[in-house]
This record gives sequence, C-alpha cells and structure tokens, in this order.
Amino acid sequence: ANPDQIRPGQENASIEATFEFDENHPAAAILAEYDIELEEGELIIRRQLVKEGKSKAFANGMRITQAQLNELGEQLVDIHGQHDQQLLLKSTHHADLLDRFGDESLRQKVKETYKVWQEKNAALEQANSRLEGREREEELLAAFVEEFERLGYEIGEETALNEERQRLMSGEKVITALQEAQNALESEMGAITQLGIAEKAMSEAGEKAGGEVAEVAQRLWQIYTESADLSRELNHLTVSCEPNPARLQEVDDRLAALKDCARKHHVELSELPQKTKEIQQQFEGLTTLGDDIEKLKKAADAARSTFEKACAALTKKREKVAADLAKKVEAALSNLKMPETRFNVAFLPIPAAEWNGKGAEKVAFEVATNKGMPLAPLVEAASGGEVSRLMLALKQIFYANLPSMTLIFDEVDTGIGGAVADAAGAALKGLSSAHQVLAITHQPQVAARGLSHIKIEKNSDTEKTTTSARILAGDERRDEIARMLSGAEITNEARSAASSLLKGAA
Repeated sequence: ANPDQIRPGQENASIEATFEFDENHPAAAILAEYDIELEEGELIIRRQLVKEGKSKAFANGMRITQAQLNELGEQLVDIHGQHDQQLLLKSTHHADLLDRFGDESLRQKVKETYKVWQEKNAALEQANSRLEGREREEELLAAFVEEFERLGYEIGEETALNEERQRLMSGEKVITALQEAQNALESEMGAITQLGIAEKAMSEAGEKAGGEVAEVAQRLWQIYTESADLSRELNHLTVSCEPNPARLQEVDDRLAALKDCARKHHVELSELPQKTKEIQQQFEGLTTLGDDIEKLKKAADAARSTFEKACAALTKKREKVAADLAKKVEAALSNLKMPETRFNVAFLPIPAAEWNGKGAEKVAFEVATNKGMPLAPLVEAASGGEVSRLMLALKQIFYANLPSMTLIFDEVDTGIGGAVADAAGAALKGLSSAHQVLAITHQPQVAARGLSHIKIEKNSDTEKTTTSARILAGDERRDEIARMLSGAEITNEARSAASSLLKGAA
C-alpha cells in the first residue's frame, strides 16, 4: 500500500487484522524476539498510511518497523496471484521451489560454501594481478617510501609551522609593539627611571624608619628589578622578531610539501605516518608475494572442494525429493482433472563459470499434459488453466506440513470451469483443513465450497464510490451463486443448480 491509495480529501487510512495462533507458531517466536506479548492467543496488526509522511505499523499496540512487519507477514499470510503463476513458468525459480519442498539446510550450506569460495578466489585473483605488475608496483612503492623518508614528517609538525608562520607574517607589528613597550620603560622619563628614583628615596627612608616603610621600600625594589628584567626580555624579543623573509619562505615551502604529499595519497596531514607504515608494509609484502599466492591457491582449491561436496549432497537430496514431489504433484493433478499429466524435475549440469549459490546445476520443471506427448518445459507445454491447476497442486503439497497461515488465492481458477472448477474448489477446501483460505473467484463451483461467502460490492453516489464487503447467508448466498451461474437474471433453474452446488459442497 502507498499514500496514493488514500481517498482524495482524506489525510490518512488504516487497515487492521487480528490473527489467532498459539505460542508454538513461528510468529510467536518473532514476537518474543521483539518483546511483544501475544495477548490471549491474539495478535492485532495495524498499519496506518499518512498522505504527508511515513506510514506506521503496530503489533499489539507496539510500534514496529517495516522489516519487522515483513518478517511477521511471511509467517502469517501467503498471497497467490497471477504473478506467482508467471514465476512458476520461469525455470530460474524452480530450484527455490524444489528446495522449499526438501531440505533447505543443504541449500544454505551450498550458499555459504559458495560465498567462501568466491572470497578466496577474489583474494587469489588480486594477488595474481599484483604479481603480474609487481615490478612496476615495486618501483612505485619504493618511490613512495623514499619520498616519505625524504620528507621526514613528524607528528604535530604542521601545527608548529603554522604558529611560526603566523608569527613571521605579523613580525613588523610585533616589533613596533615591543619597541613602544621598551621605550615606555627605558626613556628618560620612562617607568624604570621613575621607579629607580622612587626606590632610592624609599630605600633610604626604610633604613631609618623600618617597619611598614621598610616593607614598602622592599616591594618597590622588587618592582624596579622586575621592570629591568622585563626591559631586557623585550630587547631580546625585538632582536629575535626582526623580519625574516627567507625563513618565512622556508616555512611556506615546508607546509606546501607536506600538504602536497598528503593530497597525493588522499589522506589528512595527521594520517601521513599511518600511510607511510601501510606503504612500507605493502612494499615488504611484495617480496613474499609468491609464497602468499601459493597459500591462497591452496585455500581457494580447498574452498572449491568444500563447495563441490556441498553441491553433490544437495543434488543427491534434490533427486530424492524430486521423485517424491513428482508423485505427489501427479496425484494432486489427477484430482484436479489432469489424470494423464506427467510431471518431472530435470537436472542440467552447468559450466563451472556459471556455478552459484543455488548449486552446480539448473533445475527445471517439465510436464506432459497429454498421453503420448514428450516432457517439455512448463512455459511450452501448459495452457493458462493448466498452469493454474499446477500451481494449486504445488501449493497443496508445499503447505501440507507448514504451520497454520492465511492463504489468499486471487483467481487461481482462471481459465477453468465446470468439473475442473469443482475440483479446484475441493482442493482449496482441502487446504482449509490446516490453513485459513480466502479465495477470490468468479467460479460458482469454487464459491460453493467455502465455509462462508463474502460478497464485495461497489456503490456510487453523486460524490464518491465506496466498496463494501458483507457475509452472505441462506437465500442471499444461494442467489449470489445462482447469479454467478446464469448472469444478471436469476432463474429458478439457476437457484436450483445453486442449491445443488451448496448441498454437494457441504
């Protein structure tokens, strides 16, 4: 569902479904994982669509993500429509269907070992590629190592250089300030001269008066000597901060060299030491590349051998499962008025270059719908109605031992009628012994088999169209099936036939 489906003029829409199951159902384990309680065996799922914004989903009042909703949905509902029948015609999906019927753990083993084999192969191919260009790579890495050694970068160096550069660039302003400060201290009427006069006067007075006068004289002497030291420091700084264009150029050149090197290797300045270490390791690794390749080759060969063993086990299991599946499909098709149909699972080895996570073979369903006809791929041998029945047969078999679910069939009876439609209805009713089955149908023979009959209607007024769904019972149900039999006008003969259908399906 998407926000486009919200009725014009409305801001949101919501749908709610209540599922009933016990604590042994697979969905209960998922709820436990998400700390959602199953309330008296019920799970209420609600999804809210908002015209402006993201949709929301809730499970028993707790907010859940779309991924969690999908995971729960896979355990609760299966929807079969025309799309599924199109997938059935494509042989690329047949291995999946066969493995679902058999042991999926072996399929998982094949998938895992294939992934490991591909990873080992990729590492080997990368090493071989490096070996082919080793001479060129050695020259390049050697040049990089020499460049790093020549550069001699030290951690934090750029910070010190930037500070020195700033100081050198502002040299004239600093010197002017230093000279003004020194002049204020050392001129004829400067602070040091005045402090000297004051210190001499207080020194003599302190010697005579002692006490607090002597303490003030001592403090004045300390200030005088500190000022003299400060003046000498200012003089030193003035000399050291003299404009030095040559040094400024050296600093700029050094910073530029560091930045160029970092840019070339796509790193920050602070990351240069780590990059240096990595390139040195790569350079040293080239000397042992031959030994590494031999180890990688052994690892890739071992991974391939493990994959081939897993494929062999899967093939053996598939062949056993295929024979069992063929028998069950043919039996189910016989009940669906296709008694002469032969069903077969073909295994076609594929070249090593095409091996994949599904195994080392292609799986293809073949069928011969009439006696004397050779087996052929489904897409060539089966008509639309036959594909519908074949899919229904497979569903009967695949879902026979699965936990209870809601199975929705959207016109699975397309292209059939009469006795065949009645057989399809019987098959759906059989599925309903273990699952809740909802069938969208235009076939009266199928509709009559249902435990209940829901009629969906559209009604329009001057402003809008609404859709309603209501359960039919008694004469209403009989008349609806009669309408499906005869068309717009319901005849007494149609009502009688409908009553017969309902009685026979009970």
